[in-house]
Amino acid sequence: IIEFVARRISDRDLWNFVYPETRSIYEMLISFIDYHKKNAPLDIVQFFDGASEGGRLLESQLYIEANARVEMRLQFAKEYAAKAKVIDFEGKKAALVNVPSNFSSEVGDILGKDHDFAIMYVVGGNDYVAYSLRSNKETGANVEVIAKQHFNGGGHINAAGGLGTLETLRKLYSMQVLENKQ
Repeated sequence: IIEFVARRISDRDLWNFVYPETRSIYEMLISFIDYHKKNAPLDIVQFFDGASEGGRLLESQLYIEANARVEMRLQFAKEYAAKAKVIDFEGKKAALVNVPSNFSSEVGDILGKDHDFAIMYVVGGNDYVAYSLRSNKETGANVEVIAKQHFNGGGHINAAGGLGTLETLRKLYSMQVLENKQ
């Protein structure tokens, strides 16, 4: 069971989603860790062995509940993505949207499919803005370079982030709007 779960964790971390149950297995793991923080590493094996009920992990109540939470999370992500403005960012079609940081990856994945890249942001204290950038693996822009050049950040080719000020955000909103998704 551990190898099964480890493959799903890797699948999610690489944002491949080759296995249909990846999101739900990951949700089960995160829920378990959140609930059992201090002994989590020692108890994870027992948790998944118990949840599997002799190898039937995907039929367990824990999996069913996790799957429902994943579906709800993806629905919220679609609603956030629908609020994006599409701007001309140095000749690239970029979707710009304010979302809670724990939804950045899902929203970025949705928006990255139809745009060169997506910029998700959240305004924090001291007038700083946290930016999360995502792009499509096959057709998207190199957001690592964009994050370094414009957001004092870095990351990977398809997933990056950084920090800026409210002035940075004002500049983004002053760029030509190509489409307003609302």
